[in-house]
Amino acid sequence: MKNSIKSIISYLILFVESILLFILTTLLITKFTIFNTSYIRNTLEKNNYYQDLYDDIKVEMSYYTNQSGFEDSILDDTFTIGEVRYETNKYIENIYKGKTLNIDIINLQSRLNNNINEYVRNQNFKVIDQKEIDKFIQTMCEVYQDEIKLMGYAEKGASIVTKIISLSNKLIIVLSVALVLLIVLNTFVLKRNNFAIVLYTSAFIILFCNHYFKANIDIKNIFIYSKLVSDIIKHIINSLLHISIIISIIYIILGIILAMTKKLKKSY
Repeated sequence: MKNSIKSIISYLILFVESILLFILTTLLITKFTIFNTSYIRNTLEKNNYYQDLYDDIKVEMSYYTNQSGFEDSILDDTFTIGEVRYETNKYIENIYKGKTLNIDIINLQSRLNNNINEYVRNQNFKVIDQKEIDKFIQTMCEVYQDEIKLMGYAEKGASIVTKIISLSNKLIIVLSVALVLLIVLNTFVLKRNNFAIVLYTSAFIILFCNHYFKANIDIKNIFIYSKLVSDIIKHIINSLLHISIIISIIYIILGIILAMTKKLKKSY
């Protein structure tokens, strides 16, 4: 009777270990991907985000230049892709730190003002309202800031992001300690050394969640804020799903190796 109870407890612990490993794996994947600014920057770079954002800003500004009577030529050399990249990366880093960021528009204001003055001289405008020009430049700067900051939507969740990251880091430590303690308990107290089962179970849970997510979420038609942002989000989701499949395969292979090693030891 004691042995049967011991076996039941041991298998229950193995199941708990599998759940802990699954959660721990999920947290670690997010820690090194969506909660990692380097990963986000690399993803933006690979998907040509900075160039596309630069083009979007130019297109958005051109709507206002046409309305104001200016030509799009006044936008030439007012800002660069490098500046868009720098401000975007700085904005992302501040979001992950729970801080707000004021985009630097001093150079944009100066260049745009110079371009407008040159345009006015070339067109021989005799009467020009400086207040209207200042208002137009301010509108252009707001467009620039809003496009980089996604209209401020990301900032609204900045404090939540930092709390989630902090909680995630704490959970990783707690779950790692708990998993190690359960393995030690099962191995040395209950005498059931079968971590291969834990790897198998965790791998199949990950694969099931992966399949369930794909079956119930239409990833291709996800739309958040804009097409540019949506494409990045879709790329990240597909990347996470791909990583989870690779990890599942690794767990299964490791499980097979452990099971074979254990069998060989018994045979020996």
